[in-house]
Amino acid sequence: NRMKKDSNIQLEKYDIYVLGSWINFLMIDNNFENFVQKLNLKNKPVATFVTHGGASGLSGCQLKKIIKQKGGLYAAHMSCKYISNNFHKPKNGKACTIQPKQIHSEVSHFVDKIQNAVEKQVSLLKIGFMWGLFIGIWLFLFKKLRSKLSKSLSGKGMKVITEKCVGCMKCVNECPNGVFTKQNGKAIATYLKDCTGCLGCIHRCPANAITSVCGKLDKFQPYKFKEYYISDKKGYVNEQELKDDFDRKE
Repeated sequence: NRMKKDSNIQLEKYDIYVLGSWINFLMIDNNFENFVQKLNLKNKPVATFVTHGGASGLSGCQLKKIIKQKGGLYAAHMSCKYISNNFHKPKNGKACTIQPKQIHSEVSHFVDKIQNAVEKQVSLLKIGFMWGLFIGIWLFLFKKLRSKLSKSLSGKGMKVITEKCVGCMKCVNECPNGVFTKQNGKAIATYLKDCTGCLGCIHRCPANAITSVCGKLDKFQPYKFKEYYISDKKGYVNEQELKDDFDRKE
């Protein structure tokens, strides 16, 4: 929500800034890109990462290009490949491909590059003219395609199954595009046109209460993080246990 509302964002002083984005049609999300464009990154070391299922590819190039335009010192980039938001081509009957081991194996190298950038205060990014031109052309083409296709590909937004909602408001508080609002103690998808299909709401919802308007996610089962929401129990958590837990926290 902050990304959409703040017109003048002042960064506090840190040794390095780490920017992470989800992927929308092979690129970083429009709202996130607009947010980064508002930042003053001149001569500041910046590391980036993406969190969805694909390799860094075009999204990584896009982030590097923005950092260069803003005068930032590029430090490192990592593709987490942690959560997939492509529910059109599920693998092995599941639409979520999680590779935590792959993430752990890259973290040390990622941190080493960050430390190197902080110590030397120089950009590790080298983009020649021809490579920069190639990236620019591809970004232009994909932006044009995304503006026409992203809504049909993203399933026209998410909806909340009211009877399943336990009122935790994780989707309301954490949706980067402010799609959800609170009404009578339940979450509702109010601004569907702003949904970019990142599926963060589905992965965060501890009650399986969110699906897609088009119905393509009715059998989507990526709830791998439920155990993190109830501290005294691991594994599957039923709806009543969720309600009791949230009541205790209130």
